[in-house]
Amino acid sequence: MRSPRILCLVLLEATVAFVLATGCGRAGAGIYPTKPIEAVCHGAAGSSADVLLRTMADIVEKEKILPQPMAVVNKEGGSGAVAFAYVVEKKEDPYTLVNAPPIFLTTPYTQGLKFSYKDFTPIANLIFEKTLFVVRSDSPFKSLKDIIETAKAKPNTLNQGGGAVTAMDNYIRGIIQQQTGAQWKFVSFTGSDGATTATLGGNVDFCSPNPSEVMELIRAGKLRPLATTRKIASLPDVPTLDELGFPFAIKHFRGIMAPSGISAEAKKTLEEAYGKAVKTERWKRYLEETQVDDGFMAGDEFGKLLVDMDKVLADLTDSLGLKKK
Repeated sequence: MRSPRILCLVLLEATVAFVLATGCGRAGAGIYPTKPIEAVCHGAAGSSADVLLRTMADIVEKEKILPQPMAVVNKEGGSGAVAFAYVVEKKEDPYTLVNAPPIFLTTPYTQGLKFSYKDFTPIANLIFEKTLFVVRSDSPFKSLKDIIETAKAKPNTLNQGGGAVTAMDNYIRGIIQQQTGAQWKFVSFTGSDGATTATLGGNVDFCSPNPSEVMELIRAGKLRPLATTRKIASLPDVPTLDELGFPFAIKHFRGIMAPSGISAEAKKTLEEAYGKAVKTERWKRYLEETQVDDGFMAGDEFGKLLVDMDKVLADLTDSLGLKKK
């Protein structure tokens, strides 16, 4: 008959073997990841958020940055609330990640959710997006200042096309209106091209899409760019809001978050994986194709950015009347 000490050693060896084989140790050093990682996207398939996550997953797999793949899963609804709520419940699980754009901060306010960014673990920021103000080529407005002056002289007679009222283009409207006293309406459209189509059709006076969504229309002479939130290399003559005298406090980040409570080893592994991915040639092509800026930040630095942006966006959410009481 085995002694109790030998029996304990046998059971310990069996337990260790099981953990190593199944990955149930969450993220022990040297073994994470042992299974595919779920990357949850709040947007629909084909959206800019979806393309970002799938590009990154493709790079991680093809460059063999991690021993396991990343599987993108789309969970749409509630301005990101469905995706964020799904991941916040996965406490201590490093096998579930979620993309984090600015609505990651604002949706808890607009939807009255019981959690916030503080209930997640920042992994990395990947890019900074740009917003471009455009009008139809035959528009009487030759500059953003023309729009502002008209909106001051004739309040709420102009219409800006955009996405949901919780989207960044509406928040940008809020900043400019606070700074100038101008007033114009925001008209929501479904789909990324709805506002652009309305602008081309003369149904709204202007819109503010991502540059990649309208660059061909600009080159074809159908739309005229007036201003941008960040400098665009292919449109060097288009001024930024800062250059026009409208300080722009929002950084339109797109990052990656994990649930709270993941191990330090898993956090480091993920940070390093994304850090390697953004140095690849495939990533450089993605930046050129989408005309976004590389914005890589490791977890702690990204976390500080979230704190700063939360202060700005919380105040704007309230001033725009979007905060759920």
